[in-house]
Amino acid sequence: MIYDENYTPLEWIDHVVDADGNVIQQGTVISKKKMERIESGVQTALGPSGILAFQTLQFVQKLNQEFEKIKKQKIMQGEVTVTADNYTAVALDGFVQYDAPDYQVVTELVSGDPGFVGDIKVYDKTSNGFKVSFTGSEDEATIKWTLINFDVK
Repeated sequence: MIYDENYTPLEWIDHVVDADGNVIQQGTVISKKKMERIESGVQTALGPSGILAFQTLQFVQKLNQEFEKIKKQKIMQGEVTVTADNYTAVALDGFVQYDAPDYQVVTELVSGDPGFVGDIKVYDKTSNGFKVSFTGSEDEATIKWTLINFDVK
């Protein structure tokens, strides 16, 4: 049987009788034609085209998983609060950066006085995180960071 766009699934109804044997609901009649229809569907699903469709779906699923992995490695974003005279370690959730420390981290001040924060420093980049600090005299600063890894293919 070749795939039929106009195929309409059968609605099967149970045959129901009460304790006295009276028919409460007439069930769907089982016939040779209906059984052959089922057999044809099974054969199509297990035949070359069915197997090819199944393998294609598996392949697409693997490609989607790889695509998600690459997206999470290539660009990541978050916020961190840093206190004066200290650093904050940022742990990278998801997939590790295999080419550490060659990825870039762009920072943006979210809260804190820019005049008192000074320079924002990103250092000690590893495959699963990095450290953030600032050089000024501000007590605390919230910093948005964006990791960009151009080497992820």
